[in-house]
Amino acid sequence: RPSRSRYLIVHGVFVLALMAKPMAVTLPLILLLLDLWPLGRVRLESGRREVWKQLAREKLWLMVLAAALSAVTLGVQLRGGTMAGFEAFPLDMRAANAPVSYALYLGKTLWPANLSAFYPYRALPAWAVLGSILILVGIFLWAIRIARSYPYFLVGWLWYLIALVPVIGLIQVGDQARADRYTYVPLIGIFIIFAWGAGDLLRSWRCRSIVLTALAATAIGGLTVAARRQVRTWENALTLWEHALQSTAGNSHAHVNVGFARMDRGEVDKAVEHYGEALRIDPNFAEAHNALGVALLKNRRHEEARQHFLQALRIKPKFGEAHGNLGLVLANQGKAEAALRSFFEALRLKPEDAKIHLNIGIGHFGKNRRGNLSLL
Repeated sequence: RPSRSRYLIVHGVFVLALMAKPMAVTLPLILLLLDLWPLGRVRLESGRREVWKQLAREKLWLMVLAAALSAVTLGVQLRGGTMAGFEAFPLDMRAANAPVSYALYLGKTLWPANLSAFYPYRALPAWAVLGSILILVGIFLWAIRIARSYPYFLVGWLWYLIALVPVIGLIQVGDQARADRYTYVPLIGIFIIFAWGAGDLLRSWRCRSIVLTALAATAIGGLTVAARRQVRTWENALTLWEHALQSTAGNSHAHVNVGFARMDRGEVDKAVEHYGEALRIDPNFAEAHNALGVALLKNRRHEEARQHFLQALRIKPKFGEAHGNLGLVLANQGKAEAALRSFFEALRLKPEDAKIHLNIGIGHFGKNRRGNLSLL
């Protein structure tokens, strides 16, 4: 029963949702699905074009808000450098990763094992891409075939496909191939299919309530065990990222984060091993070069550290931490003027970093003396 006050409330709450998480941009399309089922404001019969147009016009301002927020978000991410270019992740790699991610999310929903805090991009075999596409298309065609009798199946499946579009990787933000947290809203569509489908599947059973209760108890019990095992991985940074290494292959980010955890425990040599493995997987990983340089500097291997800081800066010229750490090496080598130039470049890129200000002050004070400088 549409009314002006309800219309305004929906728009107000939608604005709040967009401010909280840009992923909410798909809501106008989700509302169109709800018009089909369960609201029944339109049917899947021919000759309903005008009804669909009216329902779309009803959501026009929601679509305008979604488009505006999308434009702002893309602009911010471009300026902030968080959006990956096609040179890092080519379009064909993204296109292959998308259907595989759709399929893997479904599998991890049915049995959430080997979850990782970070999933790296990797080359995917053709059979995995083709198999995923066949699964997705097959389910979609089946949903269309049974839509008149079971409209919730089509609505739930389209909900899942549409709600994941902003984060499926065609527009790549960050380095991850996928992330489990992206599925919270999209999976509502899959749960709709399970909830209504189970009821219809067992409708004619005499012991329907007993069977449903047993199935629910079994599912909850099994998932409780899996959840308990997964929660243990979050005990600390080391357990989290070591679990990521066990759950994925070729995970350079996880190796770097294990290295950070080892450094925090004073285990510099073990950290060096993990940074080296990260660079073996991805030689152009600037953060790994910087982290390895810091570890080598801790071990007073100044020249090796300098080479890694320089390599980090060749890959990522605006890497403020690497500029600052290069300044530390130069200061320790007695090259005060060159060290100050590196510190000032680091300050230009990270003007609010207190350690850089401190190091510049020490550099000015000591000039050709080696001061007590701070690693970034």
